[in-house]
Amino acid sequence: MFRYWLFLLFYGLALESVGAFEPVFSGQADAFNQELTENYQGFQKNLSSSVVYQESQAATHRLLDYTLCLANFVKEENVAKALDYLLKTGGPFGISKRQATSQEQVLLAAVAQIIAIKQPSLVHNLYGGHTTHQQAIQRLQQQVTSSGDFPHPYHPRIDLPSSADFVDQNLKPNADQTHRWRLFLDLLSDYPWVKGQFTLTKDLQNKLDWLNTPLLCGYLMGVIPDVEKGKTGKLQDRDYLDNLWKQDNLWMESNHKYVQWFFPTPNVGQGDRIAPRYSGAMPYLFQGRPEILTEIQAMMRMSLARKANFWGQRLVYTKWDSGGNRVDLIPLKTQDGDKWEQNWIHKTHNYQRMSRFLESLGLFGLLPEQQALWAYLTEIKTKYPQTNNSYENFWKPAVGQK
Repeated sequence: MFRYWLFLLFYGLALESVGAFEPVFSGQADAFNQELTENYQGFQKNLSSSVVYQESQAATHRLLDYTLCLANFVKEENVAKALDYLLKTGGPFGISKRQATSQEQVLLAAVAQIIAIKQPSLVHNLYGGHTTHQQAIQRLQQQVTSSGDFPHPYHPRIDLPSSADFVDQNLKPNADQTHRWRLFLDLLSDYPWVKGQFTLTKDLQNKLDWLNTPLLCGYLMGVIPDVEKGKTGKLQDRDYLDNLWKQDNLWMESNHKYVQWFFPTPNVGQGDRIAPRYSGAMPYLFQGRPEILTEIQAMMRMSLARKANFWGQRLVYTKWDSGGNRVDLIPLKTQDGDKWEQNWIHKTHNYQRMSRFLESLGLFGLLPEQQALWAYLTEIKTKYPQTNNSYENFWKPAVGQK
């Protein structure tokens, strides 16, 4: 499905101001193609004018950005009609024979279901030849209109890593994806927020893709997979967050790109420069949508528990009598645990990763976990003097210490 998606890109248009784009459609079927083209040109002009906008570094491209932008306006029936037509037929933009990546499939499925939620009467619409593609889109829409439920269309459940056995049950994510998927649909259809990421981001050194923050939240919640660029520059599917937890320690040592996805910071990662980044807009999002932060935190605890195993440790939560949790990294007490602590210590590229882990945990409000990792690294500095430079010059600043 989505094999025949559209990839006709228009570049080099005049630039105006981001955030002024408001789609205008008449609702007349014979005008869909012309109005979709005109609105697309207006979207490009306004989007490209932002000094913090950049062409997508990850899975999306300008035309997919436009499709997802229109999803923000489907409360307006005329916009919804045109978007439903675009999604099911490709509209005026041409058809590509390239297979959509799994991330693109998820994003397009999200658009289909947003239409069904906001304008359920459009679900029955099929255009022209009633193609297999159109019927597949319709089935995605019927998932929400027939039951009122929101199962993830491709990845309905996650598997928790065995290394998270010592994490308090109340702090773990639910295996069922339904709630997280609905949160993701709500975020994608929130135009004031998506637009706001450009006005709220002050650091012009780190420019953003149009969907930087939704992609970041979607990945960290476990509802969209990540991608990477191969040697040819083409995008290659990798996997959902919980599937990467299943990789063994050898994989985690030899691969570098997953780190930027597991533990985002504002900095472009050396391992993966296409990964979405934590931006200055994120605190505003979490303030307005605290459920998203709660789900991300639960998933990040699992990522930390999995990484602790790589360090020869286990992440342990202990209930305090007064309430709350104490968090510790405790040695595995096995030969394999000894092996992996020795491994990360004697491969210095892991040192810079520790700075990222510390900073990211703090940014996402996981302060007890950050403190547990900091306490562990303080012990490591005593045991392994070769880490002293990293401790003083990188790890300390990552937790706000001078």
